[in-house]
Amino acid sequence: MSQQAVANFVRQVENDAALRDKLSDLALDDMPGILKVAASAGYIFTADAYLAYWRTAARTRTTYTGSEMLSDAELSSVAGGQMASTQNLTCCMQGTKWRNFGY
Repeated sequence: MSQQAVANFVRQVENDAALRDKLSDLALDDMPGILKVAASAGYIFTADAYLAYWRTAARTRTTYTGSEMLSDAELSSVAGGQMASTQNLTCCMQGTKWRNFGY
C-alpha cells in the first residue's frame, strides 16, 4: 500500500502547482519535509517506500515492450548529451523554483 501511496502522491504533485511549490521550497535531501508535505496532502508512506519508488520501474509507470527503442538517427542525435537542435527551445519551468525531486 505504501508504494501505491507514493505513486498517487507523485501523480498529484505532477498536476498540482501549489503542492509543487511546497516541495520546491525544500532541500533535495529533506526527507522529513517531503514526508510532511505528503502527509498534509493525505499521503502516508515511509522514506524507504519513497526512495524505492524512484529506484523501480514504477517511476516510468510503463512496462518495457521493446518498442521504446531509439532509432539510430535518434540515438546519434542524443549521444554524448548533445542536443541535435536548439531552435525553438523554451523551458516550461521558466520563472519557477526548480528542485529535482525525481518527477
